[in-house]
Amino acid sequence: MLPLGRTVYLWRITRHLTQEELARLAAIPRPNLSSLEQGKREVNLSTLRNLASALGITAGQLVDGIPPEREKISEGLNRVRLEGIADCVTGKRVRLSEFDMKIASLLTPLIRSRLAIHGKRIRLPRRNTRNIERSWLLLRSLLSPQEISSLIERVEGRFR
Repeated sequence: MLPLGRTVYLWRITRHLTQEELARLAAIPRPNLSSLEQGKREVNLSTLRNLASALGITAGQLVDGIPPEREKISEGLNRVRLEGIADCVTGKRVRLSEFDMKIASLLTPLIRSRLAIHGKRIRLPRRNTRNIERSWLLLRSLLSPQEISSLIERVEGRFR
């Protein structure tokens, strides 16, 4: 279960909305939405309903901390899927499901930043800090800590 602010943020970026657009659709000031997403502000029932309606979900999904795409995960990642995602991140052309491709695209900037810290020179797309933080948040909402750890170990092992 995610905090309300993070859940709103994940749903907003999944719906490809800016803070300004979501605030307008939910009829709330943009600074209030920003504070809510950062966990600095509490939300009242009418604001919660407005946000849920603007995002096209139920208020219960926001309150329960249900992130987008959680319902698409039928089972955990098996070894074959983990290897395929790791291959994709390292540049091999592999055929993956749409969900696994999304995981690989989220993992790529994280691996790049981790390897850069260790002084390795690699060719992966540059991302800014905000995108790295967003990737971590999305990955943690979609995968278990064990799956994330296993993926990172597999990809980093390929760069050694």
